[in-house]
Amino acid sequence: MDQETLLKQTVAEYMGKDSSSITAETSLVGGRMAGSMALAQLTAAIRRRMGVRNEKIYAAKTYGDLEAIILGKALTPGASVATEAPAAPQDMLCSSASLGTGLSCGVDIELVENLATVADYWSDPFYQAHFAKAEIAYCIVQEHPRMHFAARWAAKEALRKSDASLMRVPMDMIEILSDAQGKPFVCLLVDGERKRLSHAVSLTHTAQLAAAIAVCIK
Repeated sequence: MDQETLLKQTVAEYMGKDSSSITAETSLVGGRMAGSMALAQLTAAIRRRMGVRNEKIYAAKTYGDLEAIILGKALTPGASVATEAPAAPQDMLCSSASLGTGLSCGVDIELVENLATVADYWSDPFYQAHFAKAEIAYCIVQEHPRMHFAARWAAKEALRKSDASLMRVPMDMIEILSDAQGKPFVCLLVDGERKRLSHAVSLTHTAQLAAAIAVCIK
């Protein structure tokens, strides 16, 4: 199967549509595709099937944009895809703000039910692509793993909103850890080594919702 057909089939299956209905104008925003979590899950499916890992996928608004990013096809008229990582999304569940010189913050809320329950979190493409091994190891021993995964997802989204440079960093290279007192802190995984960041992050969750706030200090 050629790459174009495989991409279209992957998108169609994820959206619950027939592949013949997927056109360049097919929206990747709203409906089942509402929110960053949905696009992240589609991205994980594309990575698993096609071996493609490209953070620019998060900038795609239509299937035509996706083809341009992954297959190098020409954009549809009026479309544009960021040459750098996309800016942080702004919607009713997400916000970012400047706190003054050298400080900015980001906030994110995620529904716990948006994270799938799977037989093996270690091998699932979505969890592999978006969580570091230490995070998976921590979450799966908790009574309700999805709740803790959701909190870490929200923290990573909040961090990206507080610091645009993190939009270019794959999710599984951003690691949310806890110190001996249980206070969360942020690390980047670089060549297998942890680099602790100065960003501050706070997480909270219930059975239904997870939320986080991050402050970037530069």
